[in-house]
Amino acid sequence: NDFNISKESTLGFVINGGVNPITVGQKGYFEVPFNCDVVGWSISCGDVTGSIVVDIWLDTNSYYVTPALSAANSIAGNQKPTITETHKNQNLELTAWTGSLYKGDWLTPYVESNDTIKEVYLFLRVEKT
Repeated sequence: NDFNISKESTLGFVINGGVNPITVGQKGYFEVPFNCDVVGWSISCGDVTGSIVVDIWLDTNSYYVTPALSAANSIAGNQKPTITETHKNQNLELTAWTGSLYKGDWLTPYVESNDTIKEVYLFLRVEKT
């Protein structure tokens, strides 16, 4: 992807399990602040080694996320942010994502699996439209 520096931004999530490993499930909500296309992601768990898979779910209702969110709302396809027995990972060549987000959309990270990771930082690389 050619990334236009004047249009670039990131949308970030911090998922924290406290003193315990992060559990499976929805982990908060984030309102999209502007129209954009997702062009990549980066994920890091700091200085620990572990494995985690995080899906991103989308609600386009333009109001607070409804309880009806499920895996059917995934925008990540088969390119979910994943760390496998390392500290970080990224994908800057997304082909399976539903890439367009609109101001007022709601995103929620959904942890599908995790072993020992207690905190993870997830950033969606976006290009404003």
